[in-house]
Amino acid sequence: SGGMDFWGVFFFFLSSPFSFLVVLVPAQGVYDFLNILILLKCAAAAFSLCVCLPRLLPRLTGPVCLAFSVGYAFSGYSMLYFVNVHWLDMMILFPFLALAFLRAVHRRKNGALIAALSLQLVMGFYLGYMVLLFLAIAAGTYVWICVPKPQRPAASLRVCAAVAVSLFLTAGIWVPFMLQYLQ
Repeated sequence: SGGMDFWGVFFFFLSSPFSFLVVLVPAQGVYDFLNILILLKCAAAAFSLCVCLPRLLPRLTGPVCLAFSVGYAFSGYSMLYFVNVHWLDMMILFPFLALAFLRAVHRRKNGALIAALSLQLVMGFYLGYMVLLFLAIAAGTYVWICVPKPQRPAASLRVCAAVAVSLFLTAGIWVPFMLQYLQ
């Protein structure tokens, strides 16, 4: 980590469960393994969307769901950022975040949103601010457009509370980094 605290480096590059698969690969095969790792992460992104999409759109048929999932896995984001292998974890977790957000808004259950957001912050906390920014914009827009007016304050409060709990649960990761960065 170049003379700096290793905590931030670990949670930027190595905190993905996929990273630990490298122990199964001999040292001379690590470069080839990176190509397999990208393929595994793209497959996991397709799988996560394929699991979540029928819950979001119940009338979606299997072949259409599969086509959307493969399209998601090979979207512009994954093709552009495949060189930053650790950023592909956000694609894997994003469908679960969307599903958990809708569950928090409509079913009044925050546990899944706290878990999904916390996982995203743990597995890629450098991108966490973008996830939080997206969640603020998307949640605000969704609640404003899709939630009946009398229910908007409660739905907004639930989402804000879930974000606050998630930030508290992951503070051990991002606070040391922020303190180091501010030095």
